[in-house]
Amino acid sequence: MESYDTPDIHRPTRKHAVLFLIFALIVGSGIVGWTFFYNRGTLLLSGSAPFSYTIAGKEYTCTESPCGKKLAPTTYTFEAQKEGYYSYKELITIRRGELTKLSLNFTYVPVIESRGAVQLPFRNAPLTSSFIGKENIEGLPASASEISVAANNTQLFFTENGRAALFHIPTQKIKRTPYSGDDHLTWAGNNLYVLKQNSDGAKIIHWNGKEELLIVTYTRPFTAPQLIGSPSGRFLVIHDIADKRHAFYIVDLKEKTRKRLPLSEEEQQILLTKNYILIKDKKETTAYHYQTFQKHRVEASEITSISEPASHRLLFVSARDLATAQRDIISLSIGDALEQTQENITNNLIQNSKWFITEYDMEKKRYTTLASIAAEDLIPITRMEAEKDSIFFEKGNELFEVRLSELIK
Repeated sequence: MESYDTPDIHRPTRKHAVLFLIFALIVGSGIVGWTFFYNRGTLLLSGSAPFSYTIAGKEYTCTESPCGKKLAPTTYTFEAQKEGYYSYKELITIRRGELTKLSLNFTYVPVIESRGAVQLPFRNAPLTSSFIGKENIEGLPASASEISVAANNTQLFFTENGRAALFHIPTQKIKRTPYSGDDHLTWAGNNLYVLKQNSDGAKIIHWNGKEELLIVTYTRPFTAPQLIGSPSGRFLVIHDIADKRHAFYIVDLKEKTRKRLPLSEEEQQILLTKNYILIKDKKETTAYHYQTFQKHRVEASEITSISEPASHRLLFVSARDLATAQRDIISLSIGDALEQTQENITNNLIQNSKWFITEYDMEKKRYTTLASIAAEDLIPITRMEAEKDSIFFEKGNELFEVRLSELIK
């Protein structure tokens, strides 16, 4: 009986092995390509180079801006560092096939310097380099009183012998106005506005140096009005007091409209910034947006320490370092944030050891502590103003400068 060798049909031939190897290479290349090339998004960074950044546990350096990095799609903790600046930290999400742009606005580590005793040419002169350290304004009459400076710091009005006049600081030219000390004048931006009234009523006028331009009228005169213009030049507020009751009227100078504000009639102070009306009564300080009139409570002991050096960026003095509690409060609204800025302050005396000059970015809802000031002597910061790359503040009889470099533009 003959025997036959049965072929092993399960044993791969050389041809099968080659085909399998080719197939494995194709699949492997696809997986590698998908993982490292196609399943990727791009992070594009722009900022003041050079700077370094850390993402996914690895550190990279950008020597020029913009610079990019391809990353797997997910959410990362991104942190950037630049010498002489505070680190920048943010959660970012990378999506497959998409470009994620991130603009890095580094905050310069501030330097605090004492400018010595406060010296200004007149009472309540702006805390800016145009006036700090000057005994007088050259060309301005020594008898000038009730001096008020325009937003550009190049012109002012004053009263002399019962008459109001304009003074242009660079040229030292004086221009007499048709108004007396009984008229109420104020700057709104760089334009001069006047409240004129008699027994028949009142009117707001813009005086351009040559003629009067009517803005709005009132059918009744005010009792004891105070006229306050906004730094932006868009709005004007009339604060009137009658029988110890306070009333506020806002005027839109562009639209030439007016309305009474629904505010308390208790004793109050008022301050105008670019986008907000700040009202301080015996209990609290409140910020109101000009157009939406949204209310934000501000627990500040000194209303004069609050300013808005740039739109959406509020500058104020805080009793605690809000930036250290960033994770706890980053989701709060601007109103909630401001409620926490002056804790533990009683009768203008701070109960902890430091003041914190704080900036709040209203769009990003992010706090930055710009400087901490010793407060053991219980002397409060009574006034603070920002100019270009510096913040000036008064503490007692001493003037300080916080140099911020690129922070405020």
